[in-house]
Amino acid sequence: MKMNFRTLIFAGILIMKISIGISQQCILYGSIQDFEKGDVILFEALTRDTLAKGKIVNHRFSLNPQKGEIAGQAMPAMLLCLKNDRTYSVAAPLAIENTIMTIDLSGEGINTYGGSSLQLNYSGFLLSLKQSGESMVVARTDGQRDSILSEMTREVESFYMETRNTNFRTFMSLILLDFIERKFVDPGSLSFVKAMCLDTFNRDSFEQMICQAIDGYSFTFEGKPAPDFVAKSVTGEEIRLSSLIGSKPVILDFWASWCGPCIKEFPELKALYAEYNITILGVSIDEQATAWEKSLLKINLPWLNVRDDGKLIAKLFAVSAVPTKFVIDQNGIIVARNPEDLATVLESLKD
Repeated sequence: MKMNFRTLIFAGILIMKISIGISQQCILYGSIQDFEKGDVILFEALTRDTLAKGKIVNHRFSLNPQKGEIAGQAMPAMLLCLKNDRTYSVAAPLAIENTIMTIDLSGEGINTYGGSSLQLNYSGFLLSLKQSGESMVVARTDGQRDSILSEMTREVESFYMETRNTNFRTFMSLILLDFIERKFVDPGSLSFVKAMCLDTFNRDSFEQMICQAIDGYSFTFEGKPAPDFVAKSVTGEEIRLSSLIGSKPVILDFWASWCGPCIKEFPELKALYAEYNITILGVSIDEQATAWEKSLLKINLPWLNVRDDGKLIAKLFAVSAVPTKFVIDQNGIIVARNPEDLATVLESLKD
C-alpha cells in the first residue's frame, strides 16, 4: 500500500495523540490466581475515594482510574479484589501514576508488579519493612533489636524524603507520624527529617505534627482521664464511653472495615475478651455505614461497636491511623496506648 506525504503526516499526528493520551492516564491490567470471578475496586488510600471499579473474569481484570493528570507523580491507592461470593478478599497497596501498570496477585500476599518504577520502589519499601518487622519478632537480644530498628528508621526516612515532592507527601506524613507514635522507628535517628523541621516555611500541618513528635511532644494520654463521647451502635443505640467505665477495664479499639491489619488482630482480641474480665468498645472510622454494617455481620464481633461519623472521636483521641487501641482502667484513666503486649497490661489491672 502506498502512502503519500499527507498520509504520513496524519499518521504521525495520530500516533503522537495516542502516545500523549496514554501518558496522561493510568491503565491497570491485573490477574488474581485465587479468584476466577469477582469484583475489583481501586480507591485512594488517604481519602478512600473510589478511583475505578471493574469485574474479574477468568482471573483477569483491567481498570482505568479517572483522577485527572498526575504525570510524574504517584498517588497512594489500594486495590481490593472481592471473590464472586464475597467470602474472601485480597488487598494490595499501589502507587498510581500515569502509565500502563500490571499486577499479579496470588492471594497469599506475594504480588508481582510491572510497568512502574515508582510502584516497584513502593512495594519494595513495604516488603522490606515487613521483613524487618518479622526479624524484630525473632531477635534474641536487645542489641539485635536495636540494630533492626535503626535499619527500619533509615528505610522509612529515606523513602519519606524521596516522596516529599510527590502526591505521597500527606500519605507518607501520616505513616511516619504513626510509626513515631508506635515507636516503630527511632525519632532520634531521623536526622534528615529533623533537618526538614528547621525549614519553617515549607511545612504542612502533618509535617508540623511530625516535628512536634520528634521534639518530644506527642499525644500523651497515659495517666490522663479518657475523653468522654457518645456514638451510635449499629442498632441506633447511643453508647457513652463513661457509662462503660467502673467495674472492669475498657479497651477502646479504633478500626475500619478496609483495614487489613485491624481484621487480622481480631482473633487475638477475641481471645483476650474471652480470657479477661474486660469491656471492649470498637470504634469504626468507616465513612460509609453500609460498609461498616456488612463487615460487622461477616466478622461477628462479640463486643459493642459504634461508628465514628465524621471522625470526631478519632480527633478527640488524636488517632491518625488504624488500628489504634487504648486501655482504660476501672477509674477511667488511660493506662496504655497501642501497648506491645495487651495481655501484660490487662494482667496488671486485675483486681
